[in-house]
Amino acid sequence: MKKYLYLLILTIFLIIPQKAYASCTSSEKTRLQTFASNITYKYDYKESFDKNSYGSISFNIYLYNVTDEMIVKYVPNYTSTGEVVTKGKIDLNKINGVTTLQNVAAGKSHRFEVYASGSTCTNERLYTFYVSTPSYNKYYSSELCKKALDHSYCNRWANLSITEEQFTKELTNYINNEDKKEEPKEEEKKNPSFKDKVIEYLIIANDYVYYVTIPVIVISLLLIIILNKRKKEKMKF
Repeated sequence: MKKYLYLLILTIFLIIPQKAYASCTSSEKTRLQTFASNITYKYDYKESFDKNSYGSISFNIYLYNVTDEMIVKYVPNYTSTGEVVTKGKIDLNKINGVTTLQNVAAGKSHRFEVYASGSTCTNERLYTFYVSTPSYNKYYSSELCKKALDHSYCNRWANLSITEEQFTKELTNYINNEDKKEEPKEEEKKNPSFKDKVIEYLIIANDYVYYVTIPVIVISLLLIIILNKRKKEKMKF
């Protein structure tokens, strides 16, 4: 009885036409890969600050030129050789028509994989690319940095691997040293150099010539002229 049942099932499969699935041709895959390589991106970020004025940041990455024939997956973890550490790939959705990845970390190279969808090449990986977000220095907005804007520790995008204690110690020492550099300038004003003394003397001498010597010369000349004139008038008589 079982023998006849197996024969019946086999006959049904042979009689009913099976659906034929087309394979992914190299030309179709090349076409899709070309479209996938045209994907571009941009990112923006959001900052927030705690009670110590220390900052935190998160990035949003926007992908453009993603067609309906492809799906983009985000790979959160992978090794330096590109091997995926976990299988937790994340399918990205479109927000307002743009494929978007939200709230990702700073200072990291983010991996994206593009797969074919809705064609004979469905689930074929077409393209892999990376988007790097810059490092972020949470200390740059601190009160100490407001007094040391030119210090390398106060660059918003600096890549720092230091503790809060190290940061505070370094900036405090730097600010104190900068304050000490200002002190000799005050001493220089109190104790002018020989060059400054010469310049000051010449300025005073110039003022003396202008305001004293010249008037004396002019007055003397006038007196000489008046005396000579009177002398000539006496000689006439």
